[in-house]
Order: sequence, then C-alpha cells, then structure tokens
Amino acid sequence: MANVGIKIAAVVVVVLIVAGGAYFLLGDAQDDNTTGDRTLTDLYGNEFKIPDNIDSVIAECGPALRYLSFMGEDVSKKVTATSSVNAAPVLSGISYTYLYGLGSLEQLGEFKTAVAMEKIVTRSPDLVIIGNMGDTYEDGLSDFISTMKSAGIPVCIIKYVYNLEDPDFAAQVKLMGDIFGCSERAQQLLDGIDQQVKTLEELCSKIDETANAYIGGVLSFGNADLLTSVNTESSAFAYLGNTVNNVAESDIVKGAPKGQWIIAKSEEALLRYDDQQTIDALFIDLGGYKKVLNNDTDLLNKLKAYPEATYITLPTVAFSTCYDNTLIDAYWTLYALYAEKYPELFKDINMEETAKDIWSLFLDCSPDDANQIYNGIMKSYNVNYLFGLFDGAAA
Repeated sequence: MANVGIKIAAVVVVVLIVAGGAYFLLGDAQDDNTTGDRTLTDLYGNEFKIPDNIDSVIAECGPALRYLSFMGEDVSKKVTATSSVNAAPVLSGISYTYLYGLGSLEQLGEFKTAVAMEKIVTRSPDLVIIGNMGDTYEDGLSDFISTMKSAGIPVCIIKYVYNLEDPDFAAQVKLMGDIFGCSERAQQLLDGIDQQVKTLEELCSKIDETANAYIGGVLSFGNADLLTSVNTESSAFAYLGNTVNNVAESDIVKGAPKGQWIIAKSEEALLRYDDQQTIDALFIDLGGYKKVLNNDTDLLNKLKAYPEATYITLPTVAFSTCYDNTLIDAYWTLYALYAEKYPELFKDINMEETAKDIWSLFLDCSPDDANQIYNGIMKSYNVNYLFGLFDGAAA
C-alpha cells in the first residue's frame, strides 16, 4: 500500500508539474495574443487601444498635426492624410509645413463629415488624431469616435491649448511620446521650452519699464486686417510679463466662443488709446501683412508708432496656436522694443539664429531644416526679411 501511495503521490506531482507547465504556456500564449495592444487615455477621458508599432496615422490639420510634428521626422512620416485646408495661405506661417511632407498631405475634407469618415475607414490607419476646442465634445465628435471605433480604428483627441505653460500642453506632449514610443523626445521638448521661457523671464526681469504694443493683421478665421489682434494668453505677450502691455486685451469680440483667441479694437478705440497713452510699437502679423499694406495705410499713418516703430511679425495663430512662432515673436517683441535702450542685454541675441534654434527645438530638426523653414516663410509671404520694419519688408 505504501508503494501505491508513493506512486499516486508521484503521479499527482507529475500532473501538477504538467499542469503548471500547461498553465505557464497558456499564459505565454495569452501574452502573445495581446502583444502590441496598449490602452491610452487622452485629456477627455477617451480611451483608445493602439499597437506597439504605429505605421500609419491620419491627423487633422490644427493641434493634432502640430503635436504630432513635435515628435520629429520618423513619426511625422507616418502621417498619410489630413483634413481639408480651404485657404492654402493659412499654412504658410506654420513651421511644420516646410518639413517632413506635412505641407503636402492628401486632404480628406472635414473629418466629421460622412464623406471624410468613409475615406478614413477605407484607409484603415493605425490611429486617427483629431482636435477639439473646449472642455466638452464639439458637435459631431461623438459620432466620429463611434464610427471609427466600430471600424476598429482608435481615435486620440487633442485639445486646443493656447499657452505653453498650461499643464494640458505638457500632458499632451507626453501623450504623443507615449503613443509613438518617444517619451525621451517629449521630455527633451518640454525641458527646452522651460529653458526658453526662463530665458525670456530673465530678460524681462532686467527691464524696468512697460511699453504699449499692438499686434494687428493676425491670420485666423478668414482674411485678416489691422483691426484684428490676439489676446495675451495665446500670443508673445504671455511670456513678457510687465515689460509689454497688450493694448487690445480688453476688447473681446462679442459672442466669441469660449477659448476664442481673436479680439478686435475699433479704429476709433485704437486712435483714442494712441492719443491718450501712445502706442509704442505696432506689430503686423505676416498673415495679414499684404492686406494691411494695401488697405490700411490711412489708419497706420494716424498712429504714432508708424512707421518708425512698426514691424512685421511671424503668424502665431493658424489652425490653433503656433507655439514655436509665439516664442520667437516674444523674443522679437522684446528685441524690437528694447534692444537700442539695453544694448548689453541683447548683444548676444541674433533674431534669425534664435528663430532657427526654436524651430529646431520644436520639430527636432537640423539647422539646415530650420534654415529651410526660415527661407520658406520669406518666400511664402514674399518679404525681404522676417524680423524688421513693416515699411520696406515687401520683396
């Protein structure tokens, strides 16, 4: 009986070993079956499941394409199509337009239309990235997500964020890093931005005065004219502390939706402000440069800052905030206003090189690529320079 007991015990041990082996193998098989699937969550709480290696992306023009471009060339090359761009010039001031083929992508139309959704489903990308304004879903976004997920296509929603120091900006940069396995690159960008903002703060801390400035002719929501400007949150003003006062800050367009970045000042209000407090400098966004040049010189002639203190500036608003151009414009605004008064403070700042350094930071590109952006923007707007007086900029 003892032998029988030993044999039974041995059999039980063997069975357990085999069973354990079978369980182990089954566990491995289960892991293999789910390899490549990762579940991530965007700022809206929308969960999406993606493969480890994403080969094809369709990204809406706007913040979606902009955040994706931050991850550099390898990731940008994965984008196969974007939404429609009805007015081609609107892309001219966006740095990524000149790199990685992002300015010549196939356009599928407004993503939330039935036609565009059908095109996206037919292409079956590994991921779709779409933008959304505000804290709740815009009309049609829920249907878009549902349609894509029914087709097995994951959707990541990118929020329109207007300021680099908004925590949501950093969160979405890190999300891009998680999606594409570029977390190190994402942190590099955030660290670089932090350093740029600190440099601007240090410059501002050494300037003990405030200048009144107006940015007019901003490119957004159709044709721009001189009586269109941007609010402090989404412009160079956001990074200049008390050194520069935005004279248009208080005149918000009536009925503007939440998050709207466009504010206007009537000709009468602008002239009254100039008469009472003096506008020290005018900055004309390249997006509205030609229109202002052709149509608004009568108004300009009435303002004290014209022409001696009227400059052109990079577009900072084009399908959402152009974050890199905004930082560049912050340096340029300070430089234009204070370089002559504080020569020692600005002696080491070369605006062309500063612009190229910032574009390289945001797009993870080489100095040659940054030079391509610089020359591309000049060519697009047919100007002689990017940092100089409004009068004489026309090529």
